[in-house]
Amino acid sequence: MRPAFLLAWLTVAASPVASAWAQTSATAPKEARGLVLAVESNFMALIDSVSTPHEELGAAVIIGVDSARVYLATAKHVIFWRGLAVKVVARSFGDSTTPIPATIADTVPSLDLAVITISREGLAALPALDRRGSSVDLRYNDPVTPMGCPRGACWGVPAPPDRVVGVDPQGIIFQSVFVNPGSSGGALFNEYWEVAGLITNDNPPRANALAIEDVVQEFQALKYPVSLRRPNVPRAGYSIHVGGSLLAGLGAQSEELVPEGRFPSGRLLATRRGQHHDLTWHVSALRLAPHNLQGTAVMGGVGVDFRWEMVTVQPFAEVGLGWVEGRRDLGGYWLGTRYVPYLRELRENGLAAGGGVSFLATIAPHTTLEILAAHWALKEPLGVPDFPGIFVGGGLRWGL
Repeated sequence: MRPAFLLAWLTVAASPVASAWAQTSATAPKEARGLVLAVESNFMALIDSVSTPHEELGAAVIIGVDSARVYLATAKHVIFWRGLAVKVVARSFGDSTTPIPATIADTVPSLDLAVITISREGLAALPALDRRGSSVDLRYNDPVTPMGCPRGACWGVPAPPDRVVGVDPQGIIFQSVFVNPGSSGGALFNEYWEVAGLITNDNPPRANALAIEDVVQEFQALKYPVSLRRPNVPRAGYSIHVGGSLLAGLGAQSEELVPEGRFPSGRLLATRRGQHHDLTWHVSALRLAPHNLQGTAVMGGVGVDFRWEMVTVQPFAEVGLGWVEGRRDLGGYWLGTRYVPYLRELRENGLAAGGGVSFLATIAPHTTLEILAAHWALKEPLGVPDFPGIFVGGGLRWGL
C-alpha cells in the first residue's frame, strides 16, 4: 500500500562534499549525467540514548515526469537510517549549487527501492529521457559505469569502466573499486550510456544494482509515471537485420550478349549480432551477372562492427556453394547492322568465397542504408569472361 507522501520537505544544509559537485568525467555524456541527481538525507537518530544529527549522501535517477513533478528512484537505505529522514535535499548536475526540496513518496518493502519527488521547476533543464537500457542484454565481463556520489565525488565515473560479474533475479552484480558510500541510488550505465540498473550495494570490490526492469515495474505498480524509455533507434544497433542491395561490377565487359529481361546483380542478406556486440554472423543469397556470365551462390559468413553512433563500418567475409553459367561466342553473322552470335552455354559448380566492407547508416527507426564494396570468387567455366574484380552497390536493411 502506498504511504501518503511521507513528510520530507527539505531545507538547505551545508554539505561536507560541496567542493566535489564539479568533479565529473569528460567521458560521460551530459545527457547521462543529467539523469542522476545527488541526494542528501538528514536524520535525527538516537545514538547511545542521545539524539544526534546524521547526514547520508546518495543519489537518485529520474524515472518519470508529469506536468508538475519529477519522480526519482533511489536506494531505500539512502532515506532510512535508524528511521526515516526528516530532511532531504536533491541537487542536479546542471545546477549543483542550488538545493532542491524533495518529498519521500513511497518505499518498496521487498526491494531496496524508494521513490522521491521534486518540483519540475527545480530542475534547470530536463534531460533527454530516451536512455533506458536493459539488464537482459548484459553479459559476463561487459563494461558498465556506475554514477552517483562515491565519497562525495558526485557525477564522477571510473576509468576504465567496471565489469559485469553476472545478472540474476536479485539484480546486477558487477566488480568495482569505484563504488563507495554515496554511490547508492545512482545509475549503472551500460556501454552506450543507457540506464541498466540502480545501485543498491556499495561495498567494493563487488557491488549490486537493481535491474532497471524491476525499478520500472515497481513504478508502474505504484501508478507513478514512467518517462525513461528505450531510444527510438537502439544505440547498440538492431540484433537482426534483413535486407538487400543491388550490385554493379567495376570494369564489367560489354552488355551486348546479356539476355533481355534477366535479373541484375544483387545480394539478399540476413544478419544476427552475436553475444559480443561487435561480431555478427549472416547468411546471404548472391547473384552476379555483369555480362554474358551469371553466378549464383548461397553463402554464410561473419562480420565485425565498428560503430560510431548511428554509423557502422562492417568488414565481412563469407564462403558457400554456387554455380556459374557462362556464354562463349563461337562466332556469328551480321543481320544488317545487328550482330547475331552463335553462343555455347557452359556451367560450373563449386565453392564460392568473398569479402568486402559495408558502410551502414541508420537513417530512420528500423531502416539502415547500406553501401558496400566487395570481391567474390566463383568457379568459372573455361573460355568465358572473368568476373570483375570489385563489385559496388547499395541497398537497405530492416532492423528487428
